[in-house]
Amino acid sequence: MFFFYLLNKIIYICRNIKDNVVSMYNMLRNFPHEKFEGTLDDMVDLYIENKIWFGPWHGHVDQFSVLPNIHFIHYENLLMVIYLCLKSF
Repeated sequence: MFFFYLLNKIIYICRNIKDNVVSMYNMLRNFPHEKFEGTLDDMVDLYIENKIWFGPWHGHVDQFSVLPNIHFIHYENLLMVIYLCLKSF
C-alpha cells in the first residue's frame, strides 16, 4: 500500500484539532448503537488520553506529513482561498 503513496499525488485536507474534537463529539452523540453520553469536556479529556475510537489526530497527520507527493491543505484555508490552495500543487 505504501507504494501507492509514492506514485500518486495526494491532497490531504487537515482540520483544526479543535474542530475535529467538536465534530467527533457530535458524531458520537448521534451513533445509533453506542451514543456518547458525556459532555464536550468529557470528550476533550478522552481525546487527550487517546481513549476514543478515532484517534489520535496528531498521529494520523504525522504519518502522512512525511510522505512525498502529499499536499497539505488546512480546511479553514480551503474555505477561504480554494483556488490558491490547489493551484500551488
